Amino acid sequence: MLKKAGLAKKMKKEIERALKLGPDNVNVHFSLMQYYLAEKEYLSMVDANPENLILQYEIGYWYQRTKQYDKAFRIFETILKIVPEEMNAYYLTKQEYQITLSYDVSHEEAKKALKRLK
Repeated sequence: MLKKAGLAKKMKKEIERALKLGPDNVNVHFSLMQYYLAEKEYLSMVDANPENLILQYEIGYWYQRTKQYDKAFRIFETILKIVPEEMNAYYLTKQEYQITLSYDVSHEEAKKALKRLK
């Protein structure tokens, strides 16, 4: 999963690099637009269906793949509030906090949350 986590970020960088090389290339602009619209689309679907766990997981995974770990664990915590016994959400939330701490050992929210989830 960690290999996939950097894929979206690499895609974005490649698209932006292509944009610099061919600023008039419509296909490159379209690809960049799709990247940014994906998050907005997920969020609008979640807003319309807040109890839909599949949508919640999808936006959580999106954040995870794009290394937006704070947002990812907020989504997984939301799932835990909706369905406290959901083990996948528990595991993923814990994993997000661990990933966050691997990048920022002083992240207080992640430290507190990990203690709470043990």
